[in-house]
Amino acid sequence: MARGKSINAETLVALGAEPLANHLIEHAATDAGLRAKLGMLLAGAKGAGTLADEIDKRLRTIARSRSFNGWDKRKALVQELDHLRATIARRLAESDRPRAIELFWSFIAMADTLAQRVSDGAGDVEDFFGAAMADLGRLRGIERQGTGEPSRAASSPIATETVLAPPMG
Repeated sequence: MARGKSINAETLVALGAEPLANHLIEHAATDAGLRAKLGMLLAGAKGAGTLADEIDKRLRTIARSRSFNGWDKRKALVQELDHLRATIARRLAESDRPRAIELFWSFIAMADTLAQRVSDGAGDVEDFFGAAMADLGRLRGIERQGTGEPSRAASSPIATETVLAPPMG
């Protein structure tokens, strides 16, 4: 990259959509994290329901996994967890707050099992679950109260596998 040229929205927009799309496709072929982020962007473009379904599918896959993640795989997992948390808290919550709350319950329900199979001496994974709990509290604080209906997360297979379950009502 030439000196004086910075990467920002203005300089990238000036390149045009087609060159950027081709570059992203090329890099997504070898970068699983980028591929997942692009998949979430495309799902979000189809609507909140499609985005929520993609997030739910990924959360279930992570929750079902039984492999140990050593120090060499921890960084990628931490980045993915942070991306999922941010996508739920920002993009999904704007258009479907109840579904975002439900997905945060699923996200938080994975905490114990992930802690047992991730080498996390730095506490990064624990920090992301703390951030997810803060996001959930923020969303619950603004949620409409008094509907009298239990969250769909209460009947979720992930939520029922752990002691942690959303409050009913």
